Amino acid sequence: MPEVWPLPKIEFRELTSIRESRRTAVLTSQPAWNVVSPLLDLPLVVQAEPHKADVALFKGLADDLPEQVEVVYGVGGGLASDAAKYIGFARGLPTVIIPTALSVDGFFTALVALREKGTVHYTETGPADLVIIDW
Repeated sequence: MPEVWPLPKIEFRELTSIRESRRTAVLTSQPAWNVVSPLLDLPLVVQAEPHKADVALFKGLADDLPEQVEVVYGVGGGLASDAAKYIGFARGLPTVIIPTALSVDGFFTALVALREKGTVHYTETGPADLVIIDW
């Protein structure tokens, strides 16, 4: 039976107010991280910058995630969000998304778009636990 997923919790707040206590993995892009990282207080364990939405790449990132990570953050656009949701789902970890531009709906969906053999497939991961928007 198909499942109707809820929206993630959405908070409107300044990024400088984020004081994360859990050990964190961040999925991002270099341009987004350059802008946002000085505003965040995250106990960073690992950071990755996926360059494509490839099934093998996302699986590898999830498999190689250090055991001490307690939360996964996606900072940036749709690719960072999809990577974070996939890895959080695969590892059973909470996921927080910080979009840097509200250009796609993927921040709020329960799906991740992945490419495999040149074709896009949608994988159901459930929604992120939290989306933080700083206008």
